Amino acid sequence: MDPMSNDAITVLLGGYAAKRCPVRVHNDYSPAVPTVQWEPPPEDQARFEAGLAFEIKVFAAIVAAVPGAVVVDQWLRKTEAIEATTRAMDESVPVILGGWLPDDHEGGRTGRPDILIRAGAGYVPGDVKHHSTVKPTKKTTALVSALTAPAELTSVVGWSSATNHRPDDGMQLAHYTRLLQACERHAGLNRLFGGIVGTSVLEPDGPLVMVWHCLTDPLIETFSRRDGTKKRSLLERHDHEHGFRVKVAQQALRITGQPGDPESLVVPIGQAECDTCPYGDYCSAVMGEDDPSHAITIGRLDRREWLTLRALGIDTTNVLADIDLDDDWFAEYAAEVTHHTPAQARKRLAAAVERAGMIRTGVTTTRPSTGQ
Repeated sequence: MDPMSNDAITVLLGGYAAKRCPVRVHNDYSPAVPTVQWEPPPEDQARFEAGLAFEIKVFAAIVAAVPGAVVVDQWLRKTEAIEATTRAMDESVPVILGGWLPDDHEGGRTGRPDILIRAGAGYVPGDVKHHSTVKPTKKTTALVSALTAPAELTSVVGWSSATNHRPDDGMQLAHYTRLLQACERHAGLNRLFGGIVGTSVLEPDGPLVMVWHCLTDPLIETFSRRDGTKKRSLLERHDHEHGFRVKVAQQALRITGQPGDPESLVVPIGQAECDTCPYGDYCSAVMGEDDPSHAITIGRLDRREWLTLRALGIDTTNVLADIDLDDDWFAEYAAEVTHHTPAQARKRLAAAVERAGMIRTGVTTTRPSTGQ
């Protein structure tokens, strides 16, 4: 059965899933994973509250500036919110804030973009993020619009939208674009753009702006064993990551903790995201204290590097601490991590080996090199 066919789709993933760890999706859907009781750390809660306050500020600014803009009541039930959103789109409302788009059952998507902007005969998505959206440059341009006229795009010289946030922001905009296409309310193939209202301004004490991203430009460098390193668009990247997580969720639904369960498509690997994930403690227990990806929290390797080490039998901190990078197996390792140059792969692995040795001996700091 085609995993993306109507019969196979049994999950609906939101706009954050494609940019999160796929193990989190597995844990959300597998009946064998216990429900976790989790409260975000105070600093994460403070960040969430600051983001919510910023969103309220942006919504108020747009409502005050754009005649006819509407806000969908956040307390409506999902079905009611979807009805209110589609009704507003049918009435060609210029800007819809806090809407909820119809579920895309065929594509396995659900979502509620912060902003929907009328463009031509349809809509394009926007989102509000409490972070920077542009950075100053000498030669490049950024595509922006004023909150008073969000559909009127202008190129500004001396700015770039290529911030560290662009990949994640763009993936979310791609998700909402696919939802709009699925319900036949997208503005069209010539308007595959999405906008982000962030904290950046183009002049001191100037107004906030919406920064636009082309979702079809090849912007993100990706790696695969088959294709090697290649630049892909935000839409391509989203479609790949989302499609994989749909498969992960479908498989997870079949894993109930009983004999005969299928294998999970993903396994926990320690990474920075674990620190703010509800399943952090659960995955830690699954990995075990001596799993090097769990034990090493400074100078972490990436997911592909850890999986390659596991495949080579290097699956504990003790084993990692004892390896010799001059052994023959390193060539096999380097062949699987070609998203790094051989020199980079060696340097990164050498640092992980050193860190594993420090953990084993209880050393927490190293003496800085004198260069002698």
